[in-house]
Amino acid sequence: MGETIIISGQSYAVRRSARRKNKAVKADLGGNITVDLPAGYKVTAATEKLLAPLLEEIIKRTAALPQAKNYTDGELFLFAGKEYPLRLTDCSEGLNFDGSCFLLDRGRRAEARKLFERWYARALEKRLTAMLPRLCKTLDVSPARISVKTVSTVWGSCSAKRNITFCTRLALLPDR
Repeated sequence: MGETIIISGQSYAVRRSARRKNKAVKADLGGNITVDLPAGYKVTAATEKLLAPLLEEIIKRTAALPQAKNYTDGELFLFAGKEYPLRLTDCSEGLNFDGSCFLLDRGRRAEARKLFERWYARALEKRLTAMLPRLCKTLDVSPARISVKTVSTVWGSCSAKRNITFCTRLALLPDR
């Protein structure tokens, strides 16, 4: 195990970088909290006093986030603004959606997150294919390329080269 810092009786992993100029506290999607520090930064009592309220706020916010999925029978998953149950089956197709529930091959539960990401990307591409021609005509734009990717910080982006990228998470939202 690497370097840790103890604040308010709780231990947190520390990551140091020669390129980092400032202190930062980060939480990943799994709720793991790390403290990022410049390479030569010396941790003092003042540092701990400064970071304590930040850590408390991050802990409070991450507690409010949805819990990680377990991919169990009956667990609910969003698609197009509605929740659908997951059914574990013995099919060999990976992941399907029959209009009323998601069907996951029970032998592929370990890769369920990736299967869902791929399925959501394909489903969003289908929805965008139906929606974008009308929207592009209304806005009088003509994108050079449209892509769907799993990113964690933005819903979408566009480039100077007229490429548009949409986040897979948009598949969770209703069309309107």
